[in-house]
Amino acid sequence: MSPHKGLGMEALLKQWTWVAKALAVLMVAYFAAKITNVYVGKLLEVRRSIGMVSPTVSATDTDATHSESDFEVIVQRNIFDSSDEPVAEGEAGSENGGGTTVPTGEASKTSLGIKVLAIMMIGDGKDSRSSTTVGMNNATDAYAVGQEMTVASNVKLVQVKPNRIEFVNGGRLEYAELDMGLGDNIFGPPKESSGSVVSAEKTEAPGPQPGGVAKVSDNKFAIDQREIDNALANPELLYTEIRAVPNFENGKVSGMKVLSIKPGSLFSKLGIKRGDVLQQINGLDLDVKQGFQIFAQLKDQKNFNMNLQRDGKKTTLEYEIR
Repeated sequence: MSPHKGLGMEALLKQWTWVAKALAVLMVAYFAAKITNVYVGKLLEVRRSIGMVSPTVSATDTDATHSESDFEVIVQRNIFDSSDEPVAEGEAGSENGGGTTVPTGEASKTSLGIKVLAIMMIGDGKDSRSSTTVGMNNATDAYAVGQEMTVASNVKLVQVKPNRIEFVNGGRLEYAELDMGLGDNIFGPPKESSGSVVSAEKTEAPGPQPGGVAKVSDNKFAIDQREIDNALANPELLYTEIRAVPNFENGKVSGMKVLSIKPGSLFSKLGIKRGDVLQQINGLDLDVKQGFQIFAQLKDQKNFNMNLQRDGKKTTLEYEIR
């Protein structure tokens, strides 16, 4: 190779060196920009995700209005197994879904030796929310409308009324009346109480104000008849105004313990307080089968008493309906 050619190649390399350096700078700048872009993008993404769970947005979502259809799943699941489907009625000789004939027309008095001890009537008394407590041969059982009764074969309860129950017995529509006999009826004349009861003065006690309840003494009350009538006009609402559970003593049920009472309700005006254990009405035990449906019979009474336990002490409350 001649000296002139060597010098020419060296000059050529020097001439294009700046191009190589420029390309290197561009590549470094390009990758630096990419790295910076990724880093900054990550920062912005984190900030945006934090902003999405801000309290303001959450409050808006929480306060969103729900339509009635949103809660339809609760009704469909029916976790309380409640039903307001009435027992089907039809022409004589027809059968309902349970295979029991439900004749139409007037029911005849039953010849079965059953005693209706208590009644729980909801609405028209034709669905499974209504129930009764029946005694026979020293045995007591509770039945809901639509249930087979064990008092005899082929007997089904079809309706509960304020003063009687109706059932199908071997294809015949029969009824049994609520036992109002003295001594067995919760709202018969009160028995002599062995507990300590504050006696009223012999002088005429002040009566209740119209539509109200007057406290005659610590343990005695005078109730206006209209107060009872107004409260019992809507029994379904009445039973939502008190919350109670069975009270246990020595492993056995002993009355109903009151957990809460709505202020201004009939139960509150009767002097019942939170924490009271309601044990007897007119000397008869109050149990979980009867619940509070016995209060529905107050409209037919003029006097009754209630035995309860308050703060560990037995107390008797007396009532006069005027």
